[in-house]
Amino acid sequence: MEPLGSIKFSNGYVLSNCVIEKACLKALQAIENELPEEARFFEAYAQIIDNCKETLQGKKIVL
Repeated sequence: MEPLGSIKFSNGYVLSNCVIEKACLKALQAIENELPEEARFFEAYAQIIDNCKETLQGKKIVL
């Protein structure tokens, strides 16, 4: 059983919500830094995140 406030993945690794939240905030900040001010709206962020998911599907993860 994983600790409260964490997620256990299919490979057995347990990741705390604190780490996930910190990574999420950094990712959103990186997106904001790349977008012109007039493009900082929900749909733009969502499209970029969707593109990231698609890219990640085809990316080899180096362990």
